[in-house]
Amino acid sequence: QRNNEEDEDLTTTTSSSIADARNSIFQLGAVVGQLCSLFLTIVPLDSTNSTITTTTTTAITTTTDNNRKLENQLGEVFLQLFRVACVCELDVRNCVLKKVELNGRKYPVELCKGKSGKYTNYSSQTGITTTVGQSTMHSTPPQSI
Repeated sequence: QRNNEEDEDLTTTTSSSIADARNSIFQLGAVVGQLCSLFLTIVPLDSTNSTITTTTTTAITTTTDNNRKLENQLGEVFLQLFRVACVCELDVRNCVLKKVELNGRKYPVELCKGKSGKYTNYSSQTGITTTVGQSTMHSTPPQSI
């Protein structure tokens, strides 16, 4: 039988965990925003402000200072992503594997290679629709009718 102190501890722990998860996710958004901001400052757009030129992408990879800044910021993003996973008690490797498996079901190579259609274009063949089969929580493909 539980007493009131144990209930309070459980409530405090749960509230604290939720707050930690929320704060970690907001922090992740902040460091991703910093990465985007950095990228915009070192990658000028063409004169119409709409596309990145080939010379620009070469400049990113050949400029040591820019490369170092991007490496550092990308490292920050990954560290924060792992913090989120730890706070939420998620296995990053498992999350990635489930997502890759889901994408494999949504976009089978035999149907999608060389195409850029949305997964719903292949729903009749895959069984995955906007409401069925979207979650990585299901490890088996939906049953076809």
